[in-house]
Amino acid sequence: MEHTGRYYEPVANVLHEAGLYVSAVNPLLIREYGANSLRRVKTDKADAMKIARYALDNWADLRDYTPMDTIRYDLKTLNRQFQLASKQKTATANNLIALQEQSFPGI
Repeated sequence: MEHTGRYYEPVANVLHEAGLYVSAVNPLLIREYGANSLRRVKTDKADAMKIARYALDNWADLRDYTPMDTIRYDLKTLNRQFQLASKQKTATANNLIALQEQSFPGI
């Protein structure tokens, strides 16, 4: 499967715990793998077929997926939440400044 953000993690964890072989691949490698095609079809079915072909052609080089430990997973989650809160704080401050300029021009 593609290593896209955090969307793959729950599925990869369930499959790994069930004892199945799982490998998460960088999406850039998948995209470049099919770059020699003249047709640019972008559907879920076409993407799944491209991932399957990549996996079959590169089977020996694929690394086995290992889940993150709990502490690292929690730290990554907290860091993302902090980054989001920081962006929201900046956006709110900018909106307040814009409202002040509209309400009291020249202050």
